[in-house]
Amino acid sequence: MKKIRFLLLAFLVIISGVIFTAFSTHKKNHGVKKHPTTLFYYKYNLTTASGENTPSNYTFISPQPPDDEHVEDCGGSQLPCVIHAQGTMMAPNASEITSGNLPNVTLTQKDSQ
Repeated sequence: MKKIRFLLLAFLVIISGVIFTAFSTHKKNHGVKKHPTTLFYYKYNLTTASGENTPSNYTFISPQPPDDEHVEDCGGSQLPCVIHAQGTMMAPNASEITSGNLPNVTLTQKDSQ
């Protein structure tokens, strides 16, 4: 009889633990989720290099090319032509087209550069 009571008590403890676990909410703190950075293609609008570090001198290309191989070439220009940079559908982020970073995002420039 003692054995049955012990087994019944153990069973009740296990069942109550399962029920408590099932109905209690577990909140996990995953921290702030960062959205992946979105890169867009932008075409340089000017015919001189004087404004290549100004975000408003770039136009969002629509429709966006699927990859770098489908970007229209510059025709041998020494200008940035097309950049692949972070930004919005209005303009690239200013930090992407500084004189220090512009070579990192420029896709097509004349081979001599």
